[in-house]
Amino acid sequence: SDLKPEQALTFNVGTIFKVRGFNATVDYWSYDFEDALETESGSEIVAAFFGTTPGAADQCNNAAFDQLQTRFTFSNDICSIGTLTRVRTNTINGPDQKISGIDGGISYLFDDVLGGDLLIGADATYTLEYERDAAIVEGIQIQQADDFVGTRGASGIGAGTLPELRGAAFVDYQTNWLASQGVRLTARYIDGVTDVRAGLARTSPRGIEIGSFLTYDLVYRLSLPAETTFTASVINLADKDPPFVRLDLGYDPFIANLFGRYFKVLLNKKF
Repeated sequence: SDLKPEQALTFNVGTIFKVRGFNATVDYWSYDFEDALETESGSEIVAAFFGTTPGAADQCNNAAFDQLQTRFTFSNDICSIGTLTRVRTNTINGPDQKISGIDGGISYLFDDVLGGDLLIGADATYTLEYERDAAIVEGIQIQQADDFVGTRGASGIGAGTLPELRGAAFVDYQTNWLASQGVRLTARYIDGVTDVRAGLARTSPRGIEIGSFLTYDLVYRLSLPAETTFTASVINLADKDPPFVRLDLGYDPFIANLFGRYFKVLLNKKF
């Protein structure tokens, strides 16, 4: 009942540059949020109360943590990590936060290359900052203020994962030899991140540093008579596996996918 609408000051400025076959775009963007609507992190609440290492002292008898303790349900009403059965989390107006970055794209068209047109290019997003104030629950800090670029698991991040860099580069060749046809090879890259959820290293360091994800897609296009187009694609050409993440699915869908190599065939007819 105490929730307020979130507010944001947004800013974007960019430029487009074109000369002959060369094209380039650059954009700077910024979002400054106040009272952002988000859900409290249950794992961070548990870590703040029970510690992040085996045998760490809990706060069961600490009066300063009494309000935070009301968030827990214990079996037999015994306060301990071993009897913890439930953590109540709320949707709240979270800490202030600011995110900014740069989008860029570049391409060049080479005419008459072996009787066809060769287009090469790339585009990318580079996140400059993701500053968040400290997260406070029931008067207790559950996560410190920090810059969370290149991390996953920071309390309240809606997407859960924020790589510093993601982008794609492509080579596209089109020719009218025998028929109008073309082929494009695209490389897609997403930076790795660090899982910052509290207590992950309690049992194993595996999955804390999450690797990058690089895949290649190959697409062939053929124009047929009667305004018909045939397209065949191989997605994830090298059959790349996603990096391991300490989540239920074993991978992070905001960084990678579990499909492996797969094929698509499309026939379009325009009437």
